[in-house]
Amino acid sequence: MGIDYGIYVGPYAKCLISKKADILRTRKCSNALCETKPIIGEFCSTCGSKVVNVDVPCEVDVQNRAKICALLYEALISVKIEGCHVWYSNRLCNFGTQIDSVRDFPLVEAFEKHVQADEVNAFESLFEKELNILREQYGADAVFIQWGLVGSAG
Repeated sequence: MGIDYGIYVGPYAKCLISKKADILRTRKCSNALCETKPIIGEFCSTCGSKVVNVDVPCEVDVQNRAKICALLYEALISVKIEGCHVWYSNRLCNFGTQIDSVRDFPLVEAFEKHVQADEVNAFESLFEKELNILREQYGADAVFIQWGLVGSAG
């Protein structure tokens, strides 16, 4: 068993996720005293009572990350962190650094402030169309262009 990980250092778009109320349909035991929540079958595996469908209120993301990725033709990829999606380059660019393997370590690199500003400008220029799509999907006031480290593992 292994783990996939990636580290990206460079400019990215941080997009705040909006939530909306929704209903989640789930199945549970009709016996109020039974704690079992069976998913399959017509009768509870613990007490034998009938299994019923129940609608439970919940919150879901307004923005569908897979749909947005398709709109962007995968030019940008994202990770979800609490309350936002972070979109960064899925292309080889003259900015940003991808660290994908053990051979890239140890790594020590200093970044000058002007390098960060130059890379943010290059990111905004190269991905202008994609950033406009993100602003349409999330709202212009919910998209922030930043420079830093994005780590992902799965």
